[in-house]
Amino acid sequence: MASSTAFGKVELTGQDAELCFKCHKDIEDKFKMSYLHTPVKEKKCSGCHNSHTSRFPKLIIKKDKELCLTCHEEQFKKYAQENIHTPAKMGECLVCHDPHGSNNKGVLVRTEKEICISCHGDILSEKLTFQHPLFKEGKCSECHSPHASKEKNLLVRDTSHLCANCHKTDTPKIKNAHAPFDMKGVPCTPCHSPHAADNKYLINEYAHSAVRMKKCDVCHTVTDKDPVKTKLSGSALCYSCHTKNQEEFKTGRAHPLVEKGNCAGCHTPHASGLKGLVKGRERIICLDGCHKEIVDKTEAYTFRHKDNVEKGRCTICHASHNSSEPRLLAKNPEAVCRSCHGATTPGMKFGHPSGPGVFDLRDKDKKTIITCVTCHDSHGTFYAFHLRLSGASDLCIQCHETGEGEEK
Repeated sequence: MASSTAFGKVELTGQDAELCFKCHKDIEDKFKMSYLHTPVKEKKCSGCHNSHTSRFPKLIIKKDKELCLTCHEEQFKKYAQENIHTPAKMGECLVCHDPHGSNNKGVLVRTEKEICISCHGDILSEKLTFQHPLFKEGKCSECHSPHASKEKNLLVRDTSHLCANCHKTDTPKIKNAHAPFDMKGVPCTPCHSPHAADNKYLINEYAHSAVRMKKCDVCHTVTDKDPVKTKLSGSALCYSCHTKNQEEFKTGRAHPLVEKGNCAGCHTPHASGLKGLVKGRERIICLDGCHKEIVDKTEAYTFRHKDNVEKGRCTICHASHNSSEPRLLAKNPEAVCRSCHGATTPGMKFGHPSGPGVFDLRDKDKKTIITCVTCHDSHGTFYAFHLRLSGASDLCIQCHETGEGEEK
């Protein structure tokens, strides 16, 4: 006769949220807020939480992004676009959204402006005299997508069409200000700041001398049928004034864009909010623009060089135009590293010999000098201190014999 086990029937003392509130009184107020997460609105705590046990904090049924994906899969499919907001890419939804409820639209943890500025504080320009109304009001999502976009800077449209939604290019005011040029389809940000500026009409702080003096004819054939046409093309136009730079760029190795004569690859010919008339911050120009392979490579690493990779500060180590050093380094590798990691850096000890006269043992011709980058990768690695291999032994035996007569 088969054995059987009988269990007593368990009667719940309440249903879902009603039952949870008996202990979790602190969360009950969340259910009364203006904007509620759908499971909260339906009072279904079990939509996200396991009532008994879980491998994850707060007894959630799946981990972070995977939990959100169970309902918001269609939203995540949009992230296949070229540019993805970092929290969305990392699956850190709770950086911006409250999982229960909020008095902010979109169940945001704070107001839109407060959330954006918490990460993008570098563009906070409240002290500047003139501010774009949308920026002043903190309506960032009018121009930027909070999740993903095919446009740079997560814009909802390309700049020429985005600005034209409000600033019609066929109005007399805009026509007169830009005559003899037709501004239809022309991007505005090469001259105007989209956020704030000290100049009227949000003209960027740093202007090309010809623009500042309103001498468009220095570069353009303004009396021609096509006034946009330039008198010379490419770098030939730039070098007609910047002759000193042309000579400097002939020394050492040149940046590929310099070699191609494509000054406009990094610089705007009109005005910029950044010194040197550069088009944008280094991360946007260097990493997001041309060197995406560096970002892809380092994202998987456990240890990343914070200043030059994580924050996109490439020119801390690299020259922007030309250099006599490999990989366009601003100085020799040893000098570049020591400019930040000097002898006074806490915890920094230079124990291994390096520099001139110290040669890589793998080079029998004694031409390769040991430098910091012999053992460390300047962007990042899977090992502490950015070591190329494990410092326990794997790295050392690349050069040093492991025993008498025994090679690595």
